[in-house]
Amino acid sequence: MAGLQGDLRGMDSGYIKEVLYRTMLRMRNSAYGYRIYEFLDGIGVRIILSRLFNFASAMKMSRHPTDEMARSASYFRAHKEEIGRVLRLLSDDSSRDTYKRMWEFRMHGRYGMLPRNSYRSQYFGNDYFHYKNGREVFVDCGAFDGDTVRSFKKAMAKRRIGGYRMVAFEPDKMNHNNLVRNHPDIKVIRAGCWDSRTTLGFAPSADGSAIREQNASAETYEIDVVRLDDIDACADATFIKMDIEGAETRALEGARGIIMRNKPKLAVCIYHSDNDMVQIPLLIHGMRSDYRMYVQQHSNSRYETVLYCV
Repeated sequence: MAGLQGDLRGMDSGYIKEVLYRTMLRMRNSAYGYRIYEFLDGIGVRIILSRLFNFASAMKMSRHPTDEMARSASYFRAHKEEIGRVLRLLSDDSSRDTYKRMWEFRMHGRYGMLPRNSYRSQYFGNDYFHYKNGREVFVDCGAFDGDTVRSFKKAMAKRRIGGYRMVAFEPDKMNHNNLVRNHPDIKVIRAGCWDSRTTLGFAPSADGSAIREQNASAETYEIDVVRLDDIDACADATFIKMDIEGAETRALEGARGIIMRNKPKLAVCIYHSDNDMVQIPLLIHGMRSDYRMYVQQHSNSRYETVLYCV
């Protein structure tokens, strides 16, 4: 056992995560494998693995402060007034406490600073959003292989909501193909979401594939990106979800017309950078000052901080 522990400590955590990611992806996208995945997920295996990775990462950060933490502390000092504005925009004490704690954790990395989190309620399992039969148009920006689409379908079935439509954006070829195969009943667009229609670099990764405005490496390839405002299928959007690895600000600008016209429900990830944590709530408030805003945390780490706008 000691030898095995030594071998594991010597392995790069990124490599381990990449192997687990690829295994999970293959399992979820085969008929029999998905049944196994559903069973393992149902008994909490995915959550346990996530907790282990995040706990180990947080412990390491608290012992060995990272450059990322130093940058967060510097950003907080430089933007203290704007962070105060965001806190005043949030609609309940729980959201304000979560937001404050996440800033503290981003700066100091101490595990005890983290707020309570929920792995099960991301995007749909909250009391903020209400749905109407025959009216919902769900737009999934960063659809991966359809995991959030699947969760939306389950959430609607639980609420006995029908007659909804879904539009999913996914630029990665493998994920796009899996998404089409897994959900042939929805509209799938192989493109990223941005503030203009153009072609940009794209870097695939187990930790989160991301748009690059310039091709930074040999592993980066080109993808199409579009504005939601230019997509007819999104014109009547009632719910927009964004988890697009730092492209959320540009994508929100590309959906400005829809947001100002429809006031759709929004679930936007704000954890990809310190700037996103501050500027995304302010940007949305500038588009529609009548949104009520909430924040929840969905992991024991810097990741999965979500802003909900109602």
